[in-house]
Amino acid sequence: MYTRWSYYAAFAATIVVVSGGYAQSNVLAVEWRRYPSYANSPTFSPDGSMFAAVGDGVVYLYELPGWIPKYSFFANARYCRFSPDGRHLATLGIDGIARVWDIQNGSLWQTFSVAPDHGRGLEFDGTGQRIAVMGYRVRVWDVATGALLFERSGSSSRFALARNGRYLAMEGEPATQHLWVFDVDTGNRIASFTPTYGLQLEAIAFSPDNGTLAFTTGNTTYLIRTDTWQVRAQFVDWDQAASYRGLAFSPDSQILYAAGGYGQENNQTIYPLRIRQASNGQLLRSVYLNPLYGSPSGLAVSPDGAWVAMERVVPIEVYHTPTQTLMVKGEFMDAAYDIAIAPSGRWYATAESPRWATRRDARTGARIYRTPEGGHSQTAIAVAISPDEARIATGGQDSRICLWNAETGALEQILTGSLGAVLCVAFLGDGSTLLSVGADGFIRLWSVQTGTQIRAIALGLQIHAARLSTDKQWLAIGGQDRRVRLFRVSDLSQVAQSTPFDAIPNSLSLAPNGQQIAVGLNSGACFVLEVPSMVARSLGSLGTGSVCLAFTPDGRYIAVSANRVNLLRFVDARTGAVAFETPYEISNGIRTMVFTPTGRSLIMARGDTAQLRVKNPVYRVGDATTDGCVNDADLLAVLMAFGETGVELAPDTNGDGIVDDTDLLEVLFHFGEGC
Repeated sequence: MYTRWSYYAAFAATIVVVSGGYAQSNVLAVEWRRYPSYANSPTFSPDGSMFAAVGDGVVYLYELPGWIPKYSFFANARYCRFSPDGRHLATLGIDGIARVWDIQNGSLWQTFSVAPDHGRGLEFDGTGQRIAVMGYRVRVWDVATGALLFERSGSSSRFALARNGRYLAMEGEPATQHLWVFDVDTGNRIASFTPTYGLQLEAIAFSPDNGTLAFTTGNTTYLIRTDTWQVRAQFVDWDQAASYRGLAFSPDSQILYAAGGYGQENNQTIYPLRIRQASNGQLLRSVYLNPLYGSPSGLAVSPDGAWVAMERVVPIEVYHTPTQTLMVKGEFMDAAYDIAIAPSGRWYATAESPRWATRRDARTGARIYRTPEGGHSQTAIAVAISPDEARIATGGQDSRICLWNAETGALEQILTGSLGAVLCVAFLGDGSTLLSVGADGFIRLWSVQTGTQIRAIALGLQIHAARLSTDKQWLAIGGQDRRVRLFRVSDLSQVAQSTPFDAIPNSLSLAPNGQQIAVGLNSGACFVLEVPSMVARSLGSLGTGSVCLAFTPDGRYIAVSANRVNLLRFVDARTGAVAFETPYEISNGIRTMVFTPTGRSLIMARGDTAQLRVKNPVYRVGDATTDGCVNDADLLAVLMAFGETGVELAPDTNGDGIVDDTDLLEVLFHFGEGC
């Protein structure tokens, strides 16, 4: 079982790859990434080349100016910050530990602890020599030595550390209703402010030049000179029904950005971003944020002042100052519960929450469409693509089966008759017949043309998992009695049955030839069943949770992961030996995955809703027939297809889109491997 420290090792491997360091043998080669648009704790790197934000414990990093997903890692994180020199990235976890990572080599450089479960914020000073962390107490450390420089109990999650590292402002003891400013070097309180109506600290920030402290309490914002600690200006945002939650200065300290409140205008709720003169609070401009996203809780400004990022759960909404326009970066990703790839390998479809299917380009991950309302009333949990790629079928928790036009996404039919969640759907033969397996214990056949039920077989028990082999000849089913049953699809006759497992099977995958069944239990344990004996061989355990399994197209390996488990493992289907294992880019585990038809790549939908395409680390180079053995048949396959161009051509062994002499050389170079 992977411990939390393994997650941190994943980041080390990640950083080394993206920073141009040495190659890691357990690092996946990522072809594309699609991240959910989480926007907690936004931060920009000091050179403005990267942006980071947190969501669901995962840190997501984007390359600027294109906002291209760069990498992610799981850190139980609530907050993240780049150091001013760009050498480090700090994360503050739910466990109350701040971790400082060396970006050059990926090593964990320092850790600083506050009370567990009470990490509330962190900040570097302007040099990166000091870091302040808020828990039940505010603590300031020397980053290099780990020496504790300052400690004070606090009563809110709002505090600010000046760029000079000396001044720290925070809410005083609850009964005092004061804002206190401390000298970190001496530990002495050097200033105190008592707002007219008491203090309810909502937002606070020092200017980059250390000259101004701004804080908001109620609807009033105060601007404090730090040379005299006197109020320079104060202003009330009368239009606001709630106070600012985020304050941030422009890099030159001339502009103050304020957001996080809401108000009423023309009988409508508004969420403004206020742009003010930092010297006196004069309002320069108001930008109205999208009301669908709610009120931001913080702000971050890029080093060049070009971007202002709003802090919220989702999405990444940014204001581009040169063009004075609002933009949403990233994509809102729904949780995917099943995935199917088209026979051509050009596109794929996912069954998603809350009630639809999504079609995406398999080469880029770009969303082509999401099906409209009117199909499922609950989450879609099963998906299939017809052999001619004309239709998509989805099965839902609402007991419905929906047939969609694959080109347009339009709903064509709803098949009713199932009495429970539809766990599996599959087109048979030429696509005119659809097979479904329901939690109600029935295997059903349907006419795609008429939508009528052709046949139904009752198994007499609740079903928890079902999966067909890629050739659609075999069907495996996991039941409430903890057994796995194998059926011949041609006549739906049962041909084998396992003895009961210790827990209910909730995940299944069949070898392409139907001779093995990979089984995942709700306890996290994994097994392989040999057909027809149904003798079980253990593949180990991934802890607890829903296991995700997929055979490689050549049947040689099984990809194993689990939701909320940061690990992807490839095991030899015959021996159970681990051939490859990585936590890299497996943040929050994998919920569902599918190999491309050639087996060169794997498309994954993670537990945090991100989707990625990676190169298959156990792909047999030169295997043009995808049978696991490089031999004469592969030479013939390349020669017969010589000159052909396209996507996912099996004889195109190097995947460059054309079958040519380089593919022939690869077959010759690897001749005999796997045989």
